Amino acid sequence: MDLKELLEYLDIDSPEDLEYFENMADLMESDEEIPVETLKDLFSDADMEQVSAIITEYFDDVLEHVPDRETEIYSLLNTVRLSLAGMAKNIDEDDELFSFAEEFERVHQWYALDSAVKCAKVEEGGIDGGAVSEMTLRDALATYRMEKLGEEENEYDFEECLDFEMDEYTMTFAELMEDELDPDEESREDDYGDGDQEY
Repeated sequence: MDLKELLEYLDIDSPEDLEYFENMADLMESDEEIPVETLKDLFSDADMEQVSAIITEYFDDVLEHVPDRETEIYSLLNTVRLSLAGMAKNIDEDDELFSFAEEFERVHQWYALDSAVKCAKVEEGGIDGGAVSEMTLRDALATYRMEKLGEEENEYDFEECLDFEMDEYTMTFAELMEDELDPDEESREDDYGDGDQEY
């Protein structure tokens, strides 16, 4: 996929138009691998402040649809949010842009293509007693979201997704972004606790 094909997929005319939630959703949820060089070409002419903003907006929406008891995957996705948004906001040199594109695609592949979440219908016995299927993290969270609209309830096991780690270089930007959390975000994190909270 080259830049022209990626722009067509995103339904935008140029990288400068990369500014909406839907653009980030299309990138993160793509069924295809996106070459790092193509992403670098996309981001090189984009407003990276705005890219940082829509990364935050996208993952805020994702975090609102993580099952309540799944504190570990919530925490990991929040780290991804902070890291990518912070990195995008602090790009000064060409090699930093490439590193961001590389890390972005690594997250995309984990989230939408390579991760494996176990899922089973609660009424059929759940993970321990029912028929278990595997789906990506992207699809598991989408399935859980559908439960809120009246679909059948499922049980999920996110264990195999938890070994994903952000690059150490990227993590430094997560620390920067922590200082910029608004009170609502801090409250939302408190709601999830540290994993010892009872529900």
